[in-house]
Amino acid sequence: MPQYSWLGKIHKHLNILHNMEEKKKSSLSKSKKTDTPKKAEKLDENKEKSDTKPKRRVNKITPARIKKEIDFLKPMFDGIDDEDKKNLVNSLIEEAAFLKVACFQAKEELKKEGLTTETVNASQKFVKAHPSATIYEKYSRQYTAIIHTLIEYLPPKEKKNISRLAALRNGK
Repeated sequence: MPQYSWLGKIHKHLNILHNMEEKKKSSLSKSKKTDTPKKAEKLDENKEKSDTKPKRRVNKITPARIKKEIDFLKPMFDGIDDEDKKNLVNSLIEEAAFLKVACFQAKEELKKEGLTTETVNASQKFVKAHPSATIYEKYSRQYTAIIHTLIEYLPPKEKKNISRLAALRNGK
């Protein structure tokens, strides 16, 4: 019958782990004579849960920020007379405002947390792109496309009539 040395090593490690757990339980029950071991275990579990709470992210996508962006963009399109175009432009402005604020939040998170995150899956650790990086990329592309569309709808600016004498004086 062949000997399996690795099997003996595994058995030895399991015994060591079991002994460590027994020592931990006995030390907990000695240190807290009033608490039962079950209560002590529950307290330890609660501590672990509270330590592993994910950080709450600050939501910067607020109606006030979006309104501020809308108020910045709307005056540029006041010269549009056609109601259908005006409705289309207003919906594009609202979408662009949201995307800009969302990109701002993703950018802030990237500055704070970095471009990559370390993910743990059971016994594996691997580095992947931060979720905010993909959000930022996606939203910034959409924002750019909407802004290009809005630029096409910009009303032409009126040229100021400058007399020839004033143009010569200004060097134009």
